[in-house]
Amino acid sequence: MKDGALIVPALRGFFGDWVYYSCLMKLSDLAHNVDFAEALHPNRGLSDWIQRRLEEARGSEIAQYLRSEQRFFNSLVVAVYGGDPAWYEAGDIRPVVGAPDLPQISEETRFSIGFLSLSGRERLFAVDGQHRLAGIKVAVEQGAAISDDDASVLMISHKNDAQGMERTRRLFTTLNKTARNVAKKDIIALDEDDVMAVCVRRLIDEHPYFTDGRIALNNTSNLHHDDQKSFTSIVNLYDVLLALFRVHPSRKKKKQLQFNRPAPADLDRYYDLAVSFFEALVENFPPLAHYMRADVGDDACAKLRAASGGHILFRPIGLLLYARLAAELHHMMDMPQSVQVIAKLPTSLTAPPYVNVLWNKRQGRMQTDNDVLVFRVLRYMLGDSDGEKQLSNDYAKALDLPQSQVRLPKQISKIWPARNNSADAGP
Repeated sequence: MKDGALIVPALRGFFGDWVYYSCLMKLSDLAHNVDFAEALHPNRGLSDWIQRRLEEARGSEIAQYLRSEQRFFNSLVVAVYGGDPAWYEAGDIRPVVGAPDLPQISEETRFSIGFLSLSGRERLFAVDGQHRLAGIKVAVEQGAAISDDDASVLMISHKNDAQGMERTRRLFTTLNKTARNVAKKDIIALDEDDVMAVCVRRLIDEHPYFTDGRIALNNTSNLHHDDQKSFTSIVNLYDVLLALFRVHPSRKKKKQLQFNRPAPADLDRYYDLAVSFFEALVENFPPLAHYMRADVGDDACAKLRAASGGHILFRPIGLLLYARLAAELHHMMDMPQSVQVIAKLPTSLTAPPYVNVLWNKRQGRMQTDNDVLVFRVLRYMLGDSDGEKQLSNDYAKALDLPQSQVRLPKQISKIWPARNNSADAGP
């Protein structure tokens, strides 16, 4: 805390295994003493990203709302750790002179009313209501006449160890999931039940392929047009893992992967599957191996994601297409073998089936709305001949050429499983 000791009126309650305090806090105290939930993640890059996203997002919009006379917020949830918080029970409740006697109040109720004292050494951060907190901070900084407004704040205790951080992260995403859809970027940063989010953070924290800025902390799957250093974005990495994990031998549905954290050993198996996919990519695609072993600051990525096209794996949609192909082949063989098979496919965006379908050569940009068609063509090239005539017609239409002038790319393998054994009909 920045403003020293603070004593606030509060009600103490119990909900499940949480003890919480329903407090009244001045908006000025909130603005000066409560931080964002970046404290929930030890990775400095992810932490800065969370705070920057909040400050740049709705802060100004909410600050403007706070200037309205009819302003009102519901309760913020704030976690407290460190310092020396103390609870003082009111206990002895007496009626005001001349007022009628209060009905009999139970001892439990009497001792739920009191004051929460914070010594000033505590660390406070918002678990729910981060956008509101951002707006409060902006409004107070701008001098809005709101400093003496009373906000309702639910305070919970937080332990700053691995188990405590996991518990509070879970509360963060649970509160947001039940209130509204949580943005994927928030899930990736904090969710403790979403298997893909947990594994993305672990990859970034532990695996050398994903350190040193190789993963862009963007809010979308796409990379910025001038990004010549990153392999892919953190949101695309999440989508790639989802493609891999949906056809994991356990065959979990998407919601199960998002809401039901598996046992530690099973979670390790998901992580190992992701690692095996990326390590197999590096082993089978020399340009990717060169990039992963080079300094991030050199021009390896710039050459592979050139304005003239470049390598399919250095486009987020291309990486995702290859992940989906490898995932379906994984039903027949192990992941390294699956990647060996897809390594036979063309990788240059200026070659069929990408050119003028997924990659607009004339305009020098991706056409991601054709991703399903390209997936079907790639699958055909690996031996899936089901619906060949319709595929040929669709491919010609995408090229804007008469069907008589178009031939599907040559099949390079007959490995593709029968349709009833594949996991999905497309991306």
